[in-house]
Amino acid sequence: MACRLAPRVIGWRLCGGLALLAMFSGPAQAGFQRMVLAPACSTMAPGGFADVAAYCLDQTQAAPPTGAVLSQAPEAFGNAVVRVGAGPAMTLAAALAQHLIVIEGLGVFRQLRIRNLTQDRLSLCSLTPTVVMGADGATGPDLTAAYGAIARLAGAPDTAASDRAGDPVQVEIWQAVAAGVAATPLPPVSGMPAPTPPLMCADAAHDVAVCYARPAIPPGVSNRSAAP
Repeated sequence: MACRLAPRVIGWRLCGGLALLAMFSGPAQAGFQRMVLAPACSTMAPGGFADVAAYCLDQTQAAPPTGAVLSQAPEAFGNAVVRVGAGPAMTLAAALAQHLIVIEGLGVFRQLRIRNLTQDRLSLCSLTPTVVMGADGATGPDLTAAYGAIARLAGAPDTAASDRAGDPVQVEIWQAVAAGVAATPLPPVSGMPAPTPPLMCADAAHDVAVCYARPAIPPGVSNRSAAP
């Protein structure tokens, strides 16, 4: 099942953002979508599991298939802690790396399964909305510009039993991801100069002004054609 948006809620801004995502985010990611865990705490018996609420981040990607492993939890995109028995708390990324837990897909985009691989009770608390992804998830579009909005939206009271495809919060999360991609500066085109950064200047009254240097003229371009 792919993350799909009901036609009635598609706006021109979202469509434009998704078009930019497809054009500039690099090669299409093989596998499945990234997810964000909603804030919650779950406690699992030894060898047990818990199904937790989640939101989809990549609308055009397939949902994590049943049993698919989401092995990454970038610490820049969330704050989740794991505690085994009476032991110290650790990050979700550390617990995944040590194979204390595993996060699995369920073939849907509204839930994930957390499995306790230890012989002790284990708790997982997502203190803030936490992004999780498969091993190839880093090839997806950068979430840096969008994460603040994602965290605000996914941190709202959860509706775990709802159909995420019609959930207004899910729609807004897709819009936030598309807007973050649209706001990310594109790399310079090969053979053209990079944009000239502004220079900070001070006038006679010591007020700060922003000064822009004139961009360099590319080889083979005349002064006439390069003039503003």
